[in-house]
Amino acid sequence: MIFDDSNLHDVVFVRCDLREAKFNNAKFGRVRFIESGRGATFDAEPSLTSDDAEISLVSRSGDPEETYRKKHIKQALTFLRGEVAKGPQKPLPPDMGERAALAIFRSLYKSDEIRLDYPELRKIENSLRAWLREYNLSDDHFSQYMSLFIDLYEDLERTGWICSNPARTRTRVPCEARVAIVGQIVRSGSIPIHLTALRELVGKYNQRAGELPKGAPH
Repeated sequence: MIFDDSNLHDVVFVRCDLREAKFNNAKFGRVRFIESGRGATFDAEPSLTSDDAEISLVSRSGDPEETYRKKHIKQALTFLRGEVAKGPQKPLPPDMGERAALAIFRSLYKSDEIRLDYPELRKIENSLRAWLREYNLSDDHFSQYMSLFIDLYEDLERTGWICSNPARTRTRVPCEARVAIVGQIVRSGSIPIHLTALRELVGKYNQRAGELPKGAPH
């Protein structure tokens, strides 16, 4: 299969053998690779059709989907090249709870971090998985951290940071009273000190993440 110089938008590859498939100078929009093999050729620096570009992966039947956006798209293409060796687990920073909160908030926005994306909960979970993959956790510990950070997401809903979109209740948005501050958090990449309650919440998850057994690396 040769997709050189193609514009790939709203394309789904399902159970494709990607060995020797070529995507040179291809531009990616919204593309999903479902249960497809590895070994394709991609440019070292991917070209994107727009700021909304994203690549979603389902590695094997029964695996949950993972959605990669912005800088993480390169990580998805590296996997599809077949270059991902299961290396050692990366050191986990002490602020994993805060980083998870930032990943959750970012999933509410398009890649420009200005326009809202109106994701369903499934897509928020997909983005959270893609972020967590960076740490090369073992499968068991990956599941433990995902469960922990889904709890964090639920707490962000419970405390009024994330709400259902009134126009389409299956999708999520920052709660109306906090749209501006959530946008600032996303664009700055940090939670301001004066947001005491939110900092206490993510601090609790920093502690809970630190208490999880680290386990053996891959």
